[in-house]
Formats: sequence, C-alpha cells, structure tokens
Amino acid sequence: MALSRRESRAAGAILWPEPMKPSALRTSRLLLGVVALWSLVGLLDTGQLYFSLEWQGRPEPFWRCVQWVLPEYWIWAALTPLILTLSRRFPLERGTWLRRGALHLAAGGAIAAFHLFAATSLMWAVDPPRTPGLTYGAYYLRGFFRWFLVENLFYWAVLGAGTAWEYAKRVRERELRASQLESQLVQAQLQALRMQLQPHFLFNTLHAVSVLVRKGDDQAAVRMIAGLSDLLRLALDSAGAHEVPLRQEIDFVERYLAIEQIRFRDRLEVAVTLAPETLDALVPNMLLQPLVENAVRHGVVRAPFSSKITIQAQRLEGKLEIRIRDTGPGPQASVVSGSGVGLRNARERLSRLYGTEHELRLEPGSAGGALVILRLPFRRDPAATAQEVLHDYRENPHSGRG
Repeated sequence: MALSRRESRAAGAILWPEPMKPSALRTSRLLLGVVALWSLVGLLDTGQLYFSLEWQGRPEPFWRCVQWVLPEYWIWAALTPLILTLSRRFPLERGTWLRRGALHLAAGGAIAAFHLFAATSLMWAVDPPRTPGLTYGAYYLRGFFRWFLVENLFYWAVLGAGTAWEYAKRVRERELRASQLESQLVQAQLQALRMQLQPHFLFNTLHAVSVLVRKGDDQAAVRMIAGLSDLLRLALDSAGAHEVPLRQEIDFVERYLAIEQIRFRDRLEVAVTLAPETLDALVPNMLLQPLVENAVRHGVVRAPFSSKITIQAQRLEGKLEIRIRDTGPGPQASVVSGSGVGLRNARERLSRLYGTEHELRLEPGSAGGALVILRLPFRRDPAATAQEVLHDYRENPHSGRG
C-alpha cells in the first residue's frame, strides 16, 4: 500500500531526524575546542602567577591574576584560525622548506607583534601600570623585548599542531578513497558473479523446455515458458541489488521450483517453512536458486523415486540459518568439494559480502539425501524497519512527544 506524503515525512522524521550540517558542526566543535584549550593554558598560567606572587610576598587576588593573564590567551584563541589557515595554505613540505619557512618566520613575527600590541593595549585600558611616568610606548617596548621570542614559539606551536592535523586529515582521506575503490571493486566482482548465474540458469531452464517439447508435452512446455518469463522479470527487477529480503528470494525460488514441478510432475514435492522474523532478513540476491538447483540436479534427477525438497529458515544465535534438504541419493564427491558453478559462485559471493562472518556447508542428510546449511549475519531490510515504525506511528502518533 502506498504511503501518503504526510506519513512518509512522519516516518522519515522518526527514523532520520535532520542533523546539523557536518561542515558547520565540525567548525563549531573546532572553535569551541580552540577556546577551551587556550582557556585551560591561560588558567594554568594564571595559577602559576598567583602562587609566584604569594611566594614573593606580593599577594594579589586570584580574580585580578585572571584579569591580567586570561585575556592574552583569548587573543591567541582569536588568532588561531588565522594561523591554521596559513598552515593549510602554505604547508611545510619537502621541497618548500626554505621558501615557506621564511614566509612563516615573517608571519610568526607579525602575529607575535600584533598579539603583544593587542594584549598591551587591553592591559593599558583595563589595568594600567602603576609606575609613575611610564608611557604607553615604553610599556609596549618593555613587553616586546621580554616576550617576543616566546610569542613566536606560540605561533610555531599552533602551526605545528595545524600541520599535524592536516597531515592526519590527508591520511584519513587517502584511506577513505582506498576503501571506496576497494568497495567499488568488490561491487564489480559481485555483479560479474551474478551475471555468471543468469545465463547458467537460463540455459538449464531452456534445456528443460526443449525436453518437454521433444516429448510432445506442449501444454507443460507453454506453462514452463510462462514461468520462465516471470522468473526473468523478477531477475531484471532486482538486477541492481546485491541483497534482497528473504521473502523476495524465496518467491524467486518457489517460481523456479514450480517450473521444475512441471518438468518432473509427481516426482518432486516442495515444502517451505520460514520463521516469521526471517522474512525481512537480507540475503544475497539469487543465492538460494543455484543451491536449490543443485538439490534438483543431484537429488531429484538421480533419484529413481519421488523426492522432496525442504527449505527452512530460522534465526539462531544472532544468525540467519537456512537449510535446504533433499531426499535423493546423497551428494556426489564433486558437489561436496564445491567444484560446480552453483556452490563455487555462492562461496565467492559470500566471502566478498561477509568475509568470515558466514558459513556454507554441504553434507549428507541424516535420513539420506543431501543437506545444505547456510548461516549469514542477521540484518533486516531497512524498508521493513521503516514500515514497522510507521505502523507504530499510526497506532499512536503522539508516542514520541513528551
């Protein structure tokens, strides 16, 4: 059932609240971090000044020490974005040490002189010195010759921090690009594996149609061709998806088995049992069909009697477990080794999708025949989760309000 525009917005607001833009959020966090860091350094310097004056026998209230010291570090906090911009625009890299080093020496001297001017002017206005006859120029020069080299060290410390930050950022970006390229390669490999299955499946089905035509069973051949057209339509509809909900995959498998039941008539019985919570679990697209096809080829075809194929799915210990069982004569050695197209293809796709977090095992059944056991990470279809949230919203639209 299609969702109304209002319901779609409601479900989207519940699932995905609109966040602050990442760039603005990062900038805000960076500015707050800069102010907090310089404030911490300023408070440490304030404490040192306070205890130094106490030790010298010239005690001053702590608030006055804060008034003297902390504004100077807040000026550094205001200058830090400029220094970080210079570190980003003119990074110290191999081959540019002399030219850019000279530029930063000049910039460091200019910023140090400006900081001393701003700090001196602020102190002169807020708490002028008590020395009689001291002019502003003499007061500034005294601070300049005393602190100019230290101020330059502050500039180079911020410049070094900015350079390290940019280097780490570039490393992260390179790692991200490498990860994206690796993901694109895996997607291309998965797509190639899926395309390998489709002509293999199509060839086998057309071969079954030709067998019916040679036998003169035209009606069965027509039904099989109609079923094949449905299968091809489903395959094309999901051509861009590497994972689909289990219910969709089982629908494809059941249509395939309906074709095989036309071919084998009363010799093939099918039973599908799925736990309700597994219907929306994600599985690789067109993975189960070749596994079921193996059960047909090596179980039903080789059996001199009627056979049964059973498909079961359940959630077990955080995994999706799927069992495909047939009552044929049992698996051949070549099938168990995985040399066939179906099993080999399935193992390659599972390895690329889940790494080591999966299991695919083929073994003799306890009561004869063969048993395929497939275990995958249990992950639900996001669309199904959105439908559940929307259902809850419809039932109680005010549940999210205080």
